[in-house]
Amino acid sequence: MRGRPCGSFRREVLNAYLFANLAQVREVVDRWLDDYNTKRPHQALGFLTPKEFKEAA
Repeated sequence: MRGRPCGSFRREVLNAYLFANLAQVREVVDRWLDDYNTKRPHQALGFLTPKEFKEAA
């Protein structure tokens, strides 16, 4: 993870799910990370996604 995802991660994953097993944790976290790094613009990156920022560099 890059940036400051702690608050978002806590709200959207840790507080939102009651995990049954480690495989479920991995699946949910992988989906969240993909969304966070490829679909959400970040203010600190000029409102680009981390993927777009990396490609522009």
